[in-house]
Amino acid sequence: MFLRWIVRLVVRIGVTVTAVIALLVGIGVYYYNATLPPVQELLDGRARGSVTMLDNSGAVFAWRGQQFGGAIDAKTVSPHLRNAVVATEDKRFYRHFGVSPRGIASAVRINLSEGRGPLSGHGGSTITQQTAKLLCLGTPYNEQDWKSERAYEAECREGSLWRKIKEATYAIAMEVKYSKDEILTIYLNRAFLGEGSRGFEAASQRYFGKSANEVAPAEAAMLAGLLVAPSRYAPTNNLERSQRRAATVIRLMEEQDYLTAAQAQDAQANPAVLSDAAEAEAGGYFADWVMSSGPEFFTRNTTEDVIIRTTMDQRIQKAAEDAMTFIFENKVREGSKAQAAIVVMSADGAVRAMVGGRRTKVSGVFNRASQAKRQTGSSFKPFVYATAMEMGYSPLDTIRDEPFCMNIPGSGEWCPKNYTKDYKGQVTLTEALKRSLNIPAVKISEVTGPGSGAESGAGLWHRKRIGRQPGDGAWRIGGHFDRNGRGLCRHPQRRVFGHALWIGRAEAAGRRYALDGHHRRHRRTGDPERGGRIADLYDGKSGVRRIGTPCRPARSPRCGQDRHNPSRA
Repeated sequence: MFLRWIVRLVVRIGVTVTAVIALLVGIGVYYYNATLPPVQELLDGRARGSVTMLDNSGAVFAWRGQQFGGAIDAKTVSPHLRNAVVATEDKRFYRHFGVSPRGIASAVRINLSEGRGPLSGHGGSTITQQTAKLLCLGTPYNEQDWKSERAYEAECREGSLWRKIKEATYAIAMEVKYSKDEILTIYLNRAFLGEGSRGFEAASQRYFGKSANEVAPAEAAMLAGLLVAPSRYAPTNNLERSQRRAATVIRLMEEQDYLTAAQAQDAQANPAVLSDAAEAEAGGYFADWVMSSGPEFFTRNTTEDVIIRTTMDQRIQKAAEDAMTFIFENKVREGSKAQAAIVVMSADGAVRAMVGGRRTKVSGVFNRASQAKRQTGSSFKPFVYATAMEMGYSPLDTIRDEPFCMNIPGSGEWCPKNYTKDYKGQVTLTEALKRSLNIPAVKISEVTGPGSGAESGAGLWHRKRIGRQPGDGAWRIGGHFDRNGRGLCRHPQRRVFGHALWIGRAEAAGRRYALDGHHRRHRRTGDPERGGRIADLYDGKSGVRRIGTPCRPARSPRCGQDRHNPSRA
């Protein structure tokens, strides 16, 4: 009798609790349902825009920011992609009401068997619940309400029991408000898929160079495989690992009859590969330079999708990267900490290629080409010789390259040496510069007088403060590459340009903008005749192409033509 009473009491309590929970869930569903906007307003949830960079021929070479790529629809997207997502994330998606009790029970069992808490690890979330999480239960990001986007996203991903109850309620409300295809459409457009890609259209364009509406089974499987861990399985990080994950997705698709055995076998035998642009990963340093030096509203803080056309030449960029790799693989001893940087500029100041360190396929790292401040080294020698010519010397005058010592006040005796540790004897000034000989440069600097070479160089940098570095026989300029050496390649009209250039125009919100200002302003930076004297040392007949020459003479193809009058090149 007592036992029966206990059973009835437990049943009543259970029924009461269930009724209360059902009432609360009903109220929550009603509230969320009333606040849900039309589907089209939920497709692009980015707080920031994206930046797509084009080279000088109009080809894409880099992406930055949060890429969207445009809205796609679950009804028109590639059926292989739709099936891959459902097979991987929620095989009962079209049969449940937003929450899958079976999936939750299975997840709890797996978590407990693996020694975790019931809600830690596997969540048993349906696609609808994941979409609710992506929407942050309808709370949009607002800069005034959150310290950062990271803090906002952390709040959206919180895994407490109360949060999961609210997510389940929101998911049910979505099932009431929207159709299954509409929910899947939101999910396909909002999911993060690595490399800044928001949504499957952006990811498909980023990795394969094609629309998500056109992907084949192998490509669809690779994209769907990113959902479990976007950064880890991004094919740009580790293609083999991404392909192994895709193989698992293909097996799931075959098991659930989304692929025939023949289709699955073909997809396994021909795994997806990256597009040429994604595989090249060209110009990471160049792209970082653009993002750091460009107008903030078009780069770092853009709220629109921006397309920037730059001056980079991918052919030259690849050659520079290959050269850097070759040097460190074949000319530098193992374990060396040596570093290097490469900048290639054309006659008008346009930067065609940039490598900021020994690792070439990177981004977001220290860029020695644009950020490092260092001695100018041999690149300052032309200004020493230009000063000599200003005092009456000729490029054909001779000087003797031989052992030489001099006394530096405060430092004692100093004996400079050539890089090759040998001596060339009697050489012309042109030959001395061509071979980048140290001793003739030091002798000339002593003849012309301390500080004269510095004054010649300063005339090309708007009288920047230039000081002598005692004990090394060289002049030093503290600064970045766009100051160091831009006088070494002259315009056909003997102009010397004031800034390194990277940009031509930008497009945002369907409108074009000419970004003139700082990055496209051509101006003289000093006496054009002084710049011309430097250029005279680089006459095509002299063959001067070596150290300290960022580009060839104005008449050579590498320096390019006068963009205002090509016939004068």
